[in-house]
Amino acid sequence: MNNNKDKIDEVINLNKMNDEYNDVKFEKEVPFQFDEEEPEEETEAVAADEKDEPARKSAKKVDISKLTIIDNRDPIATQREIKNALYGNKSAFQIVAAQSGYVANIAPLVHKDVVNLLYSNLGRYEYKKQLYRVIFEKITSFSVGQMTYDEWLKSTSVEDLETFFYGLYCSTFPDEGTLSITCPTCGNEETVKISNVNLAKTTDRKAMKKLIEEVSSQSNTKDIMHKFSLIGKTEAFALTDSGIVIELRTPTLWDSLELLRLVPENVIDKNVNSLTNMLYINRMLIPKKGANQYVEETDRQELLRIVDNLTLDDAREVQDAVSKRVDDHRISYSVKNYKCQHCKTNIKDIPISIEEILFTLIYDKIQ
Repeated sequence: MNNNKDKIDEVINLNKMNDEYNDVKFEKEVPFQFDEEEPEEETEAVAADEKDEPARKSAKKVDISKLTIIDNRDPIATQREIKNALYGNKSAFQIVAAQSGYVANIAPLVHKDVVNLLYSNLGRYEYKKQLYRVIFEKITSFSVGQMTYDEWLKSTSVEDLETFFYGLYCSTFPDEGTLSITCPTCGNEETVKISNVNLAKTTDRKAMKKLIEEVSSQSNTKDIMHKFSLIGKTEAFALTDSGIVIELRTPTLWDSLELLRLVPENVIDKNVNSLTNMLYINRMLIPKKGANQYVEETDRQELLRIVDNLTLDDAREVQDAVSKRVDDHRISYSVKNYKCQHCKTNIKDIPISIEEILFTLIYDKIQ
């Protein structure tokens, strides 16, 4: 009987150790910065001799016989020391999920995260699930209290995903970095210095700054989060040619996974633009001929077929309505005030993918 009790106690202690190890609390948290005015400083091109990668770090050889090694038989205390060694000099980065209505703190990526993302041979749906899981596990805290993984998927807009990549980028690579961009005027490719705090952009900076301040200071419960969030709030439009009524939503990460699960990959590859629109369509109401009545359609694949067969004018109306919905409370990212060294054109704004930058830097680190 005592042996069984000892085994139970051992399992309980191991579980406590794992919880202690996974529940990392960062002493430093870097706040999200968003200025009302666009940055005025010019993005600098990197000189040729500065483009070389910094020297690869090498572990320093040590003489273990000269180190003081203590006999620590407390496994929980040992785990605390391991956590301090791994995370003690790291910072969590704060992001504001503007369309979703909450604040989160994001921890840096570590080796196991990279392995899970870069060395998996999965289909599109399974890979996205794994990617979202990795991001979720890097969230150290929510302003509205803890969420389960499924809650987070259902509470987070797909347009806020880029801001989570931004949080991972800033926490994993906190210093000013470099980025290769292509001049949209002459096609010349150049490497530029970028400052993390100057990358965010939006259609209305003044309104976005006000929203960020309100969400940051007020969104501390899930009820208040829902007040700020665009999720669950729909709007409807009647298309001119067909009379079809489309109801638009702000899709969540859960919705994007459901779309990937329900629609075959070969269909997705052939209909990327239509699928993007379909993700935002909550349902369609099809007018019944000769009556002031409508038939509801919610099947994803049927919605895709309808979108693909709209008239050109109706398709444009759908695209315009979806684009407006996408940009509402959306934070995107760009290189600003860039002067091409080749054609000397001054370019105010070049959109960039933070996800692409993040994974490019990760590849560089592991090569």
